[in-house]
Amino acid sequence: MLPRFLQHLRYLLTALGLLTTVVIAAELFLRSSRQVPPAAVAPDCDDFDQSQLLPSATLHHQMRPLAQVAGPDGRIRFRTNSLGLRGPEPDIPPPEDTLRILLLGDETVLGPWLPDPYTLPARLERDLKDRLDVPVEVVNGGVPGAAPVLSSLMWDHVLQKLEPDIVILHVDMSDVADETFLRRFLRQDGSRRVCIHPCLAAGPPSDSVLALLRRSALFRTVGCRLLTPDTPTRAGDRFQWTRSAGRSVSGQVRHMMESVRVLHESLRAEDRILVLGTSPVPWQVLSMRECGDLMKRFGITDAAPVTDDVPFKTLTAWGQQNDVPVCSSITEFRRFSSPDKLFRREIPRLSKYGTALYARLLARTVLQIRTMTARRSGRSL
Repeated sequence: MLPRFLQHLRYLLTALGLLTTVVIAAELFLRSSRQVPPAAVAPDCDDFDQSQLLPSATLHHQMRPLAQVAGPDGRIRFRTNSLGLRGPEPDIPPPEDTLRILLLGDETVLGPWLPDPYTLPARLERDLKDRLDVPVEVVNGGVPGAAPVLSSLMWDHVLQKLEPDIVILHVDMSDVADETFLRRFLRQDGSRRVCIHPCLAAGPPSDSVLALLRRSALFRTVGCRLLTPDTPTRAGDRFQWTRSAGRSVSGQVRHMMESVRVLHESLRAEDRILVLGTSPVPWQVLSMRECGDLMKRFGITDAAPVTDDVPFKTLTAWGQQNDVPVCSSITEFRRFSSPDKLFRREIPRLSKYGTALYARLLARTVLQIRTMTARRSGRSL
């Protein structure tokens, strides 16, 4: 009886040993082959954007500080400073007589696919320098997967020290969906608001077996394959605000505009200026022939172009009610001589030409602000 038991035990241990060997080999292969998708830190961001992010106990997620961000070819695309912002380290306080603008938003602002000179903040800075007789600095506050609630928290917790004269908030066509997701984690911590990333909430200690398993390449690969829904469903929901049925998300829009209001009040309390900006997605400008394949890939079933313009009307009306300048770019995008050049072909994002046009329109809005006062020492620009 005992020998038979020992024989079965030997078989069991052999099987466990083989299984362990296979798991270790798979883990080592995935790590060495660089086929592992980054851990999902923010919703609806691609693997490249995810790799730039860290979970946060106050901001939900943030850019990695002091990082060198490399593209698939291994070349450095850009660097971040100690604040986790793309670009060089900003002077604190700002240099005397310099007009400092902080540009907040998501990937449209960050421009991870663009070289440094062609990002939206860099283009805006050049356009303003060409038209103003004072030094101009535009700080890139873009974070993948951001929404107004995250931008407002960034201002409260991190960016006030920059002391900008003007804060431009880019409101993206995907921000309603991103805002709805992020607000699930919004909490009041004493006198301040925080947005706690779920992986930093109560959970296993960082050195526990479960935590180590979650960080493994094998777990992340299998998890991505089994748990990530199809892109068209996710994207179709993410861009619901841009569709003819966009009015069905009016409740979520109100929540998003509440975050804009909170940011506006914070800035007004410090006597700073808020400007809202927004840019369209391809199916708000192009025809079905020009963007039908992209719409199908992202689950958009409306006929293009979608021209009811609910997002632009909503932001313009809010700006008029609250005395906030708004750069609504839809008319100029539709009037552009070659509108198909304004967008990337594979994703609903601006191309370098669309970014340049949007920067010119933002510069025009800034120049239309009658008095640009730095509010720090009573100087006027």
